Amino acid sequence: MKILVTGTNGFIGKNLIDRLLAESHEVVNFYGDRREIDTVIHLAAIAGIKPELQKVKEHYQVNVLQTVELLEFCINHKIPNFVFISSSSVYGNNGGRPSLETDPTDTPLCHYAATKKAGELACYTYHHMYGINITCLRLFTVYGPGQRTEMAIPLFTRLIQQGQEIIMFGNGYRDYVYIDDVVDAIVSSLHSNKGYSIYNIGSSQKTDLVRLIFNIEDFIGKKSKIKYQPNPIGYAQSTWANIEKAREELRYNPQVMIREGLYKYIDWYLKNPNNKF
Repeated sequence: MKILVTGTNGFIGKNLIDRLLAESHEVVNFYGDRREIDTVIHLAAIAGIKPELQKVKEHYQVNVLQTVELLEFCINHKIPNFVFISSSSVYGNNGGRPSLETDPTDTPLCHYAATKKAGELACYTYHHMYGINITCLRLFTVYGPGQRTEMAIPLFTRLIQQGQEIIMFGNGYRDYVYIDDVVDAIVSSLHSNKGYSIYNIGSSQKTDLVRLIFNIEDFIGKKSKIKYQPNPIGYAQSTWANIEKAREELRYNPQVMIREGLYKYIDWYLKNPNNKF
């Protein structure tokens, strides 16, 4: 299969490319050979939920307008399949229960969430008007070796190991999903891309921040210094995925639960203390 992938320099993109090549797919970027492409996987996006990290115009220009431009590219070049990487942030605050794909998604808490929802809507419109097959994958909190160092698990790991203070915002929980399981889901979607579908991709396991920090302390062998602060604007209190639709239709079956995934990450981190991403 010949696949165009955007966002190949990112954390998920690099892991996905390795898997696709290992499975003998031909992978091209947007500036490569555009002939007879079977599928586009659209990973590229401007991330960031913290208000001080959000570049509002850039969020909308990249996450929405470039998604539309890529959909236009698919229509113009008769590419039949499109995989859009969305986010659990579209759910806003989920009310303390697992989010379903049919839940309302009209109350985004930050610009990033709004742009991901807008991207999904654009995808549906292109499917409806032109018949292109589109799968939207709503990723929950992805983690693993090589992820951005400002994310919670790499940040907490580094601060605990260095004996520095951790700032803990609230005490909600997150559905942490290991990178290998996310890549499995994306690859599975290549073989089930018919019509328009949305899937939650998580572990279906909730982990609160206190438990997350305790596990990191346990693996590193050091206690942390925690400063508690309320959630800043833009943060969901908690996330948790219902993944039954993905289990049934994509045969998605996450293998790495949080404690094993943390062990894998911390083992990698301790062997690569100067890693930067």
